[in-house]
Amino acid sequence: MRNSIAFIIVFLLLTSCEEALETPIDTYNVTLLAPANNVVSDETDQTFYWEKLDNATQYQLQVVTPKFDSIVKLIVDTTISANQFTQILEQGSFQWRVKAQNNSTTTSFSQAWNLTIQ
Repeated sequence: MRNSIAFIIVFLLLTSCEEALETPIDTYNVTLLAPANNVVSDETDQTFYWEKLDNATQYQLQVVTPKFDSIVKLIVDTTISANQFTQILEQGSFQWRVKAQNNSTTTSFSQAWNLTIQ
């Protein structure tokens, strides 16, 4: 019984220390890079790319059609550790955005960028 209690206490202390030492990222923004805002393309394979954010361990990418304020279809909603993601899109209008996260905090979503596939 004592060993179990000691293990739980040590586990909680180690977990709490790790989160306490992690740098908060909630005041930062993810910078989107490509495809550029308002780009019109005839390429259906699109690689969404953004700057890495220090202390972020994962990114959540969302792609919708046509816009976030009037979603008809959620195309992508994924969490990945890389700072890029390739998706095949049909013709149409899309918006995409990204937020970063680590074990203790997340950023807000970046401002959504528009993309049109012809």
